[in-house]
Amino acid sequence: MLDKILDFIADHIIDTVIEEGTIDGWEYRKWSSGIAECWGHFEKTNASPIGANHYQFRIYYPFTFIGTPVLNVTGRVGDEYSYVSWLTFDDNYSTIYFDSDTTATNTLLVNAYAIGRWKSLSGGVS
Repeated sequence: MLDKILDFIADHIIDTVIEEGTIDGWEYRKWSSGIAECWGHFEKTNASPIGANHYQFRIYYPFTFIGTPVLNVTGRVGDEYSYVSWLTFDDNYSTIYFDSDTTATNTLLVNAYAIGRWKSLSGGVS
């Protein structure tokens, strides 16, 4: 009985990092509770605008999230005035769209942090 109680505590109360590393420019951590987080800095050179003055940059997460993660992202189009105008999400990638004052081929710079679940609350991996 004590073993079951200790296993429950370890699985549900004490959250520990069970895996961490670096993959494709991302640093990441997976927690025993099922939470996963990753962060990185990315650059896309020779990016051409789509439409008038819009740019897009797709980032692939280092693992697949269960459901859509929460993403915090900043970025810019070269040294031009620009801002992140919208995002699209999937469980293994997100696409970042920028609006800018320029329509020239440019370098896109992105800083990203994502957090979500890598396993379900019941403990099984989906």
